Amino acid sequence: MKKSIVILFIYVVMMSVSCKKQDSSVVPKLTPIPTGIDVSVNSNGIVELPSNMPDVFKKVFTKYTKVMAPNGKPIHILIQNGWSDAQAVKGRKVLEHYLTNFPGSEYGNDKSAVANSIANLGGVLFFANDWNSMETPQMQAAMNALGGKVQNQHANEITVEGSEDYLNHKTRDASWEEIFHFVHDYGIKKVLPEYQKEIVAAEKAAAARGFKGWPKNEPSNFPNEYYICVYDNYLNLWKVKPKIYEGKSLTPEEVPAGKSHFGAYPFADSREGVRSNDALGYAMVEKFLPPYITFTPELPSSFNDVFWIRENADKVYTSKSMFLKNVTLTGNNNSGIMGNELDNIFKGNSGNNTFDGYTGDDIVVFIGPRSEYVITKSQGSTTVQDTHSGRDGVDVLTNIEKVKFSDTTISL
Repeated sequence: MKKSIVILFIYVVMMSVSCKKQDSSVVPKLTPIPTGIDVSVNSNGIVELPSNMPDVFKKVFTKYTKVMAPNGKPIHILIQNGWSDAQAVKGRKVLEHYLTNFPGSEYGNDKSAVANSIANLGGVLFFANDWNSMETPQMQAAMNALGGKVQNQHANEITVEGSEDYLNHKTRDASWEEIFHFVHDYGIKKVLPEYQKEIVAAEKAAAARGFKGWPKNEPSNFPNEYYICVYDNYLNLWKVKPKIYEGKSLTPEEVPAGKSHFGAYPFADSREGVRSNDALGYAMVEKFLPPYITFTPELPSSFNDVFWIRENADKVYTSKSMFLKNVTLTGNNNSGIMGNELDNIFKGNSGNNTFDGYTGDDIVVFIGPRSEYVITKSQGSTTVQDTHSGRDGVDVLTNIEKVKFSDTTISL
């Protein structure tokens, strides 16, 4: 058996674990998660499990966050101890991205029904440490307590913008895949039947041309996996091949050129490839999701460089960061952001920053009122100096159209 076939088999088996269904012969005793947990006590929305959290969850998880559906009900996220707060924030933002309205699109114009469906059904995200942690008796008990309405995402398959892992494009970021499965299973399938029909039709057409769905014994799951094959490539996550999968190093044979998902998706490894070679899949995505990432990543305080969100051959991460729209710097390093053709919004840190908006209608946001800044224009750039030390520093702006202060927005 060829090595590539072996790798595909391993991938299919591992994916089947994440999609395991609860034994229908078992009628679990359901244990609800408290609905009124206050996450506002921490600015990042990540909190320790509250004292009234049932013990079945305390035995497995240490932290909590949530996304509120439009109907006022929470979509719970339980977090194991192997997750950093930054990872948990990223995972939550990916969920929010999928649930953010895409005005003018056929199926994503108003996603309130999708979000409400997830909340009403009691779907819960488990931010688990790894595959092994999902197999423990304590984790199985937690799943049973929720009637199996759970989607797992692992700490060793998510990467945070601006981190060393992200900048060097090491880990295959599966957060987009696993969290979409959650939205698909508990939202799209339930309230968007016409869209689901289109997803199924696109998958069948792709299968006729060589797409290999998984798990092999669950053909009903093939459209779910097909969708994320398309969307991963729509975000260029395989254009530059990942180096690590589930904490293990990958070889070139395991990530063949021009393909993705270990060869299961044979048509493309980039957005342009999908556009050219899988027109049904490309149209399927754009009927629900925008062409850019809707959330604003906050780069880690350790970041000390210029972060690019337009493609640059010298910076490997830009094949994926090029779809970001807005970025925030944190900490106090003298860092910067290089924009793209979208309408960017940049927020600086307390260091001296440089911002280049490139094209589009771009905004840089400052913390204080206009009266507390000195603005100096020179040929080709604008300098904005904060008169309060330790707040916004001295920032140099190029190709920036607007500056937003706490009390007003001015055009440059």
